[in-house]
Amino acid sequence: MKTKITFQLNGEYLKAKIAGKWVYEELAPGFEYIKAEADRHDVKKLLLDAVELSYPSNDMIRFYTGAEIANIFKHQYKISAFTALKVNHYTETVALNRGIRFRIFPNEEEAVDWLVGEKY
Repeated sequence: MKTKITFQLNGEYLKAKIAGKWVYEELAPGFEYIKAEADRHDVKKLLLDAVELSYPSNDMIRFYTGAEIANIFKHQYKISAFTALKVNHYTETVALNRGIRFRIFPNEEEAVDWLVGEKY
């Protein structure tokens, strides 16, 4: 695998740190792995730390990322992500258009605030 995923359970949510190269071929297996870990801990809120994830080579990878998030997590999870990359919200829009509670933020604090906030 070109990406590495590690986990940290933080009370009501699971933090998944994703590091490495952002490639289409690893999207579904990576998200399936994150979903399995969330199910193992019986949590429905996920924080995706993508700070160490590389910039995608094209916007189709962003599109397929949003589509895979929607396909794998369905409507059962609330997911926030944060990244050091410039956020263009394309992945977020694709997932939101498929009914997923998913947002991308420029830092961890905002991502956690939205994830644990009850008004969203």
